[in-house]
Amino acid sequence: MIDITNVVELIPNGYTRPFIVQCSDNKKYVIKTKNDYTGNHKVEFNELISYRLACLLDLPIPNAKIVNLNNEIIKTSQDMTNINVESGPCFASEYHKGIPNINPIQLKNASNIDDLPGIILFDQLLLNDDRGTNPGNLIFDFKSKKILIIDHSNTFKNASVWQAEELLSYRKLPPTTIDIEGKNYLYMERYINGNSPFSKIINKIESITSDNIRGLFRNIPLQWNIKENEIQACELFITFQLQHYSEILEIIHTQLPYWKGAG
Repeated sequence: MIDITNVVELIPNGYTRPFIVQCSDNKKYVIKTKNDYTGNHKVEFNELISYRLACLLDLPIPNAKIVNLNNEIIKTSQDMTNINVESGPCFASEYHKGIPNINPIQLKNASNIDDLPGIILFDQLLLNDDRGTNPGNLIFDFKSKKILIIDHSNTFKNASVWQAEELLSYRKLPPTTIDIEGKNYLYMERYINGNSPFSKIINKIESITSDNIRGLFRNIPLQWNIKENEIQACELFITFQLQHYSEILEIIHTQLPYWKGAG
């Protein structure tokens, strides 16, 4: 595990109070931590599981890892001490220079518009209800010219306060979905068109094995205090969602006016 060596700045947007930091590998990362605003480590857990699933589905997301934040570094940052940031392992996503608050011009110039259907389905799979209206959850990366997905604190419908029983209750048909609303989705929905816009991510979903899903939950830091029953509930929930992606697509079809086909 690499160490954080310097705190660059606090990102003031969002309730989780993320920080840009420098690490011992000489890269900059955006980190999520337990602090007065998050109250527990579920934000970090949500981010890690979302990242690992996005990688399985080959979605455009910055590289991420778990990094170590020690007390001596916290003491050097007044912003960290003011909100009682907790030391130990935290979630870190590589910092990318880009434009948040995407608009139709960035989408038109993006090199990966074929990923947009997958992003929309991904949010449904994890019940991430923060993408459509939050301007900071998609960025246009200057270097790759790709739209990247970031900030998955608000997955599992209830962000950092979800409970195991709640996730288990979503394992029913018809599946639970989120509304496709907000300007980000409004801009994206024009690219969800033709007869089979979701074929790319469907191929990825159908290649996922039960061992792949179990792998999402390996090596969760013990310091995050995620209970075993919570991990089991999360695994069962994601398994259910992946198994019933077609029913999810049936539900959201009516919210995507440019999608003409059946799958």
